[in-house]
Amino acid sequence: MVLLSASPCGLARLITVCERYAAAHGLKYNSEKSEMMVFGVRAGSEVSVDTTLNEYIRRRAGLRGTKYMCLEGGCGACVVNARAQRPGTGEIITFSVNSCLVAALSCEGWDITTIEGIGNRMKGYNVIQTRLNHYFGSQCGYCSPGFVMSMYSLIQSSEHHLSEEDIEKSFGSNLCRCTGYRPILEAFKSFAVDPDPKILSKIKDIEDIDNLLCPKSGKKCGGTCKDDEQEWCLINAKVTTSNDDSVTKKILISDDKVWFRVNNIKAIFSALDDVQGYDNYMLVAGNTSRGAYPIKYFPKVLIDISGVAELRAHYLDVNLVLGANTTLTDTLNLFNVLSKTNDDFWYLEVLKKHLEVVAHIPVRNIGTLAGNLILKHEHPDFQSDIFLLFSCVGAIITLVDHRMQQTEMGLPEFLTTNIVGKVMTTIKLPPLSRNYRIVTYKIRPKAQNAHAEVNGAFLFKFDPKDHKIITASIVYGGINPSFTRAYNTEHFLIGRDLFTNETLQGALHCLKKEVDPDFNPPEPSPHYRKKVALALFYKCVINLCPREILNPIYASGATLSYDDRPPVSRSYQEYDTNKPDYPITQPLLKKEGLIQCAGEAKYNDDIPTIAEEVFASFVMATIARGEIESIDYSDVLKIDGIITVLTSKDIPGINTLGRGDQPIIPEDEELLASDKIFYYNQPVALVVAETQVLADKVACLVKVNYKNISKKPIIFTIQDAINAPAFENRLVSYPGMEPTDRGVNVQRVIKGQFYSPRQYHHTMELHTTVTRPVDNGYEVDCSAQWQGVTQAGIALLLDIPYNAVIVRTRRCGGAFGCKIFRHMFAATATALVAYKLNRPCRMAMRMPDIMRIIGKRPDTRLDYEVGVDGNGQIQYMEATFYTNDGMSSNENENSYAIRSLKNCYNPDRWRVESFGVITDAPTNCFMRAPGDFEGISGIEHIMEHIADELKRDPIQVRFANYRTNDNQLPDYISMFLDKSDFNKRLEYIKEFNAKNRWKKRGLRLSNMSYEAKYFGNYSAVVSVYHGDGSVVINAGGVEIGQGLNTKIAQVAAFEFKIPVEKVAVLPSYDFATPNCYSTGSSITIECVALCVIRSCEQIKARLAPVRAAMPNATWEEVVMEADVRGILLQANAETSPNDPRLKNYPIFGVAATEVEVDVLTGTKYIVRGDIFEDVGRSINPALDVGQVEGAFVQGLSLWLMEDVMYSHHKGEIYTDRTWNYHIMGAKDIPNDYRVYFSRNRPNPVGILGSKATGEPPTSLSRCVVDSMRQAIQASRRDSGYDTDHFLNVDVPVTNESVVAAANVKISEFLLY
Repeated sequence: MVLLSASPCGLARLITVCERYAAAHGLKYNSEKSEMMVFGVRAGSEVSVDTTLNEYIRRRAGLRGTKYMCLEGGCGACVVNARAQRPGTGEIITFSVNSCLVAALSCEGWDITTIEGIGNRMKGYNVIQTRLNHYFGSQCGYCSPGFVMSMYSLIQSSEHHLSEEDIEKSFGSNLCRCTGYRPILEAFKSFAVDPDPKILSKIKDIEDIDNLLCPKSGKKCGGTCKDDEQEWCLINAKVTTSNDDSVTKKILISDDKVWFRVNNIKAIFSALDDVQGYDNYMLVAGNTSRGAYPIKYFPKVLIDISGVAELRAHYLDVNLVLGANTTLTDTLNLFNVLSKTNDDFWYLEVLKKHLEVVAHIPVRNIGTLAGNLILKHEHPDFQSDIFLLFSCVGAIITLVDHRMQQTEMGLPEFLTTNIVGKVMTTIKLPPLSRNYRIVTYKIRPKAQNAHAEVNGAFLFKFDPKDHKIITASIVYGGINPSFTRAYNTEHFLIGRDLFTNETLQGALHCLKKEVDPDFNPPEPSPHYRKKVALALFYKCVINLCPREILNPIYASGATLSYDDRPPVSRSYQEYDTNKPDYPITQPLLKKEGLIQCAGEAKYNDDIPTIAEEVFASFVMATIARGEIESIDYSDVLKIDGIITVLTSKDIPGINTLGRGDQPIIPEDEELLASDKIFYYNQPVALVVAETQVLADKVACLVKVNYKNISKKPIIFTIQDAINAPAFENRLVSYPGMEPTDRGVNVQRVIKGQFYSPRQYHHTMELHTTVTRPVDNGYEVDCSAQWQGVTQAGIALLLDIPYNAVIVRTRRCGGAFGCKIFRHMFAATATALVAYKLNRPCRMAMRMPDIMRIIGKRPDTRLDYEVGVDGNGQIQYMEATFYTNDGMSSNENENSYAIRSLKNCYNPDRWRVESFGVITDAPTNCFMRAPGDFEGISGIEHIMEHIADELKRDPIQVRFANYRTNDNQLPDYISMFLDKSDFNKRLEYIKEFNAKNRWKKRGLRLSNMSYEAKYFGNYSAVVSVYHGDGSVVINAGGVEIGQGLNTKIAQVAAFEFKIPVEKVAVLPSYDFATPNCYSTGSSITIECVALCVIRSCEQIKARLAPVRAAMPNATWEEVVMEADVRGILLQANAETSPNDPRLKNYPIFGVAATEVEVDVLTGTKYIVRGDIFEDVGRSINPALDVGQVEGAFVQGLSLWLMEDVMYSHHKGEIYTDRTWNYHIMGAKDIPNDYRVYFSRNRPNPVGILGSKATGEPPTSLSRCVVDSMRQAIQASRRDSGYDTDHFLNVDVPVTNESVVAAANVKISEFLLY
């Protein structure tokens, strides 16, 4: 917990209010310092405008429990709690903020609470931290502190008890890539005033409430707060401010910029006069705009206006007058009150609901109305919801100049007004009678925390005698920078009855001429945006139309699918445990779960600052194909804080990321391009600086000159590679599949194409490495799945022995395959810097750099022709499978895909050719279920195609093609259909679709037989300490969130018959378990568990004579005696693919999704998701449930929204940030989410009867595409289209994809 204030001399100071925390960690704390100092670190003149609160908390204060990822307020990893005085009133308010957005110098007078401040091992854990752990809501754990602080802030700021709905809608700010959100939401909903008893029952018998701290009061807590237990009221904190708020503070900061803190409007202009700064200044309030439009270089003068009380006030005369600097949260709260208490402002309820989907809570807490409108002024293409709403109702803004002269204007005029030297002071909203009606919409790619693709607001004044329109206001966003209002359509509507088909069609015809979207990638296409703009007008008319006029079939078109989703989600999990076998099968908490939730688990960039450390960032190529002529960094070296720039010429060994002779890495890839450029943004140099921020900032200033730039079109897609000249060798052949039989009963020939798109791994922890020169070698702390390749790559790069490189990985904050080999960019780069400078080097690659430099899950294509009989049984198949590998064949997945294409079916009649294609793009890489995901999805697509063409039940088509040997799916399918009420729901969907023209539902399933295949060597070392019999394990696998440490601790405890608490698992060190293969494919736990079993057996055999001699002795006594006798209490073991104990086996699974789609806009929600997986005898079923849920959601996210977009002309990626690359959030997962595990089905060849769980469920997620297709086809049938043939829907099935596939005609937009 830290407090930021400013002294009268202008130096800000940051002092801790957590002295015990400082003392516990050996840090110096001096409460008497009046300078800007944290634990002896000065700030003020030594901070820059780029120094965010996050940077200050982590780097200066050393409180690294607060995380970061996107650095633009889009992921929630950085959330902290703040308390401050409200300007003008002095009221203490508490709120959450994204510490990555807030400038450290903006935090004057803030009492900031970080994750360390609410609970820790020294003073006890907060109940929020423990509750999240007890619900298994933390897997990799990197996002957990942010979620905890969001919940803590929600509770702290609540003035009343929270409902489940209040809680569930409050996490649009936070992303999680591991869990699928379900356990997180349930953990937090348990704090609701009246939680679902099923949720509350999950904490019985597992939560020790005696040592928990209340999230509200900090006192002992019983877990939930009832009316008769305690008041959830704000603590009357004393927040420090300066002695004289009227004094303007002026701070000269480190990068030759000036920071002012002012407290009245006139002082703003005085500050500008003081430094003659009118030509280069910025007014700062929340600073959240940098999340939408990043600011690389700030102006010279920055003026903090957050303390200007008159800009935060509001009052009522005839109008509602809002201070322009009112935050969105305060605006929401005010609108909520006034809409209920003042009939002239009834419409504010509509505006309030729209504002609830603007950004998210931490951004709304400090983002201001004026800030949003100024952003629209500076970036006319910005889809500002504030501008949309306020312009629609006729808001008037007031601008003041340095002479304090006021100018009033409407928002359209504001967009074209020169506002330099002017300050927006007020926004006036008019009263509206009940003769007005207003409807607003925001079409967005996900339910929360996404900017609009298209937004619309419609205000009509009706003649009270009839339905004729007196005035109209039609405002759009997301069309083009110069279009915000449909004046011609407004004019057309005046005097007309809105609720006739003739008026409606006439208005749509007029609007169609008026709306002219621009081409603005990565925003959706102009065609889509135009069609949705028209659809929004139609939806508005449906919304307003009297029910006696409107045909009921159209009524559901009034809302978006997001609006139809029930406000509170539900779930169900079903699995076996067997107490006699405990701790095997016991749903034990994750060993690291609590420290992850408390921010005490250390990730790579949480390593404390090292003396003389430096930071590195890549210089990236700005062409796709060509050669480097020269690199000029002379000007960069003149910048303060820049240490050096390194190129390929500085590499002493082989310029490679890793050994090019590994099974999955057959080729060398250069760390820094030495000559040829193979893709846009390929690394060409390294900038080394005193801070990561500075290195990242100046990397683009290095001048790279090119020659022989290719004038040919780049080869970017699979089709491009197929069409490329043969001499370019773009197609690399891989083993395919040959038939052994051919059927003769061909009654139908079906041709088609299956496509699976790219997917970014989106790990919450970035690619981070810290490399230190130590003695005669290097110690490397690396967030990696494969330590062996890390060691090898660095040794080859530096031309040193392998034994000079020691690699350690404590844990990974998410991996999903990208840290098998792609982490090597950061690993080898830091090693090179450490070698050249003999100084420690730290590198945390920014998300945009990762997305530009590193490949993704590859996109694949399967072209097929199948001949089938009347039942859909395949008589023959001719197919060709393609994988887009990028610039090299490393991490190619063709062999895995061909293997998995067989799935659960008989492949005897299939011929499949297989090719990897080389394109002008980064090398793509493995991602969860590599190849298996694409293969299983591909054949499931074919089964659906066959069923659709033959008009047969897709399940029966699958049965007709099942293999007959080793296939348990027929039994599992029957069970699954019963548990999921599948057939009953199909009947309901038919009825639903018949009654609703614009909302359609679909329900489909997928099934799988996923082969668990062993590869690579794994080892483990088990040591027993003689003093107390405690056990420690060093595993040849990495904890990446899958629960490896917990499961192998359970195995060791089971073998030794001791409590799990006596077993600890150390971070993975390559010197203790050398030569191990990558953690991945869900088999690492099994291999390491077998090593642990064998190691334990060795120790038990040595202890046997002691036990025989001491039959009644305790474990501790036996161990102590063994040590006295000189018996070795340590053992190790290793497995390999040649181990006869390791046998491949199938994993069976079934999943179904039910979706609801708004075919007018493409918005959708998943009504229900059911997953069954055959997990054998789960070592820890609670952890496995989390793996299944998270994997399935990751797959759903790919199929529905993760759209990786590149410029096919340049090869440059468009979607490189959370602003434009979206993954599922908490409100996007299935609203009803159910998981079932096989019962009493131990795996006969598995380790302890278990099966792998972490990757297979991803392959089942394809069913959501088929569900979407079913829903869209229902609409197409209503439109009169031919639905007798299969509809190939573009994937991912984004809003645009839905609208394009449904292709509703504008002439169908009717009322009756």
